[in-house]
Amino acid sequence: MQAENAPQLQGPFSGVKFSSTSIPSTIKKELRTDITSMGGIFFDDLMADVNVLIVGDHDTEKYKFCAKRRCDIKFVKAEAIYTLFDKWKQGEDFDSSILEQYISPVFDRISICMSRLSNVEGELFNKAYISTLIKDNKGTPTESLLMSTSFVVTTEKAGKRFEKALEWGIPVVHPRWVLDSVRRGAILESTYYDITKNDPSSMGEGSCIVWDQVPPEEFDLYDTSNPVYVKSQQAYRHSSIRQKYTTSVNSGANNLLSGLCFLTYGFTEAQMAKLGEIITQKGGNLVDSYENAVTHLLIPSSMPFKAVPGRLKQLIGTHDMAVVNEWFLDRSLFYKQLKFDSWSIPRNFTNLDLKLKISVSGFSGVEFFHVSKLIEVLGCELVEVFQPDCNLLAVNLYSVGLNKSNSPKLFQYKYADILSCRPHSQTSNKSTKAKINAAKKWGIPVISLAYLWEISEQGKLPNLLDYRWCIFGPRSSIPAHNFIEYARGVNGKGKDEDARGNDVKKNEIVRENEDNVKENGIVKENEDNVKQNEDNIKENEDNVKKNTTTAQNVEDTPRIPSPKKKTKRKWPRLVGTALKSQLKLGPLALPSFTSKKSLLQGAFSSTDLKDGGQEEKGQKEKDQKEADESQVPEIRYDISPVRAKRRRRK
Repeated sequence: MQAENAPQLQGPFSGVKFSSTSIPSTIKKELRTDITSMGGIFFDDLMADVNVLIVGDHDTEKYKFCAKRRCDIKFVKAEAIYTLFDKWKQGEDFDSSILEQYISPVFDRISICMSRLSNVEGELFNKAYISTLIKDNKGTPTESLLMSTSFVVTTEKAGKRFEKALEWGIPVVHPRWVLDSVRRGAILESTYYDITKNDPSSMGEGSCIVWDQVPPEEFDLYDTSNPVYVKSQQAYRHSSIRQKYTTSVNSGANNLLSGLCFLTYGFTEAQMAKLGEIITQKGGNLVDSYENAVTHLLIPSSMPFKAVPGRLKQLIGTHDMAVVNEWFLDRSLFYKQLKFDSWSIPRNFTNLDLKLKISVSGFSGVEFFHVSKLIEVLGCELVEVFQPDCNLLAVNLYSVGLNKSNSPKLFQYKYADILSCRPHSQTSNKSTKAKINAAKKWGIPVISLAYLWEISEQGKLPNLLDYRWCIFGPRSSIPAHNFIEYARGVNGKGKDEDARGNDVKKNEIVRENEDNVKENGIVKENEDNVKQNEDNIKENEDNVKKNTTTAQNVEDTPRIPSPKKKTKRKWPRLVGTALKSQLKLGPLALPSFTSKKSLLQGAFSSTDLKDGGQEEKGQKEKDQKEADESQVPEIRYDISPVRAKRRRRK
């Protein structure tokens, strides 16, 4: 109720009140601003006077309440508000009645599986009729049951699709639910049409309590003579005739897929129709649920294998069933034989966002088509005209004369069968060699198809200079191992190759593949250069060890303190314990220890501290020497004055 006291502006939505359900907060904020700008009022809660409900999902309490009890509410999508706001900003004149043109279709963007419905003409719940009603209201009718399916429409409590729907928690409803929802103009709650909980005679009772307020239709949906029903039956008859004609024409065709039974997952309705036509024409079978006869699980090439549901992976592990993508069908039809190769295996990683510009050369036919699709699913851009701003050039090895005999290292990739792409013509070979020369000039790496394939295996960019796919690697592709190498790379300098170390020498072996590409297509391997490079590697390792030892010895040398920093002497606090006198009275003459007087009796007089006459000086030195030789005196200090002073303080 935040909009209750908000000032109301004049506009096309003046007096119209809106609310929303299952709309993210960021989008709701934008909708509130646009609606208020056009004069409307936006409420967070569903008020009694709300006129329009902006729907994000039908499976909410607000939507179910309005479908059952509020016939006066219009259901629209958020896109409708955005569209009308743009028109209003551009100066178009309209009022709130325009919302009638933007009411959301009943089954908009909903997938509905139809199972075991009758094809008998004249029956109300005819399969063709139900399918037509769903299509006319922007839904997607299908015979395949997927995890993304919203509803299953059937009249029988049996079958694989019925059982799986219950297992996955997908509502199983009676066909009357389709007719009632179309009549109401909104999806009615499936609980009232659940065939496992309701009798056929009471199906749909209580689903809507405002039937008397629903505007009447142009025709009765429950009458088999209505124009929609008649149109659906005519379309069904024509499709049956076309199917019989197609079967008779292709009866003598090559049964390439004879004996194969496909279970699909992840395809759209249009893709399913095309796949079904191809598989059927070539003698194969296509089923919508698992059966013992299933031999292959068919998934899109854009779907990684990890996206396959666990229930299907269990079937793969417990049954003799292979997993392939639609490239299996493409290659089999192109080569007119079953092609179970690495191209048909689902990739580990797709839908990446690498944003690389990649140009290809030397590919043709189905391989060119699939390489283009591979670049697309990796999140890269395929550049048709090779230009200096490209990041990579992927070439067909055979188009430049490379094969297993003259370049075995390039064919050591674990999926080597993807490299067996025969060139289309001699002209294509010359074009590829010209592009390689241009790549060398522009400093663009030249790689084989194995590099792109490895990206889909790892989900990241592998080492570009790996000998399994690198044909030409520019100097800028070599990673720096220290700051000196980095500075050389920045300044364009790099004459000292020995500083690059062991890894760079190994990468030089990889870069020898570029020398193998000659104009006449003849490839020569220089084994002596490889051995010489290995010797250089060992020599560099010894130099590194030597430099490391020298650096370690330097670090072990003790540091000499700086003479500029003189440490301040710290003298003991106790009197009489100092090793050096702190009296700054100049040179003093020590008293004679031969005196009979005790030090405690004042033997230290002022005359003793002064330098006497010459006649006494020699005598004192003599007495001092004798005293030192005979005995060591006991020296004590009189501390009684200090004690007396402390007593007075107390």
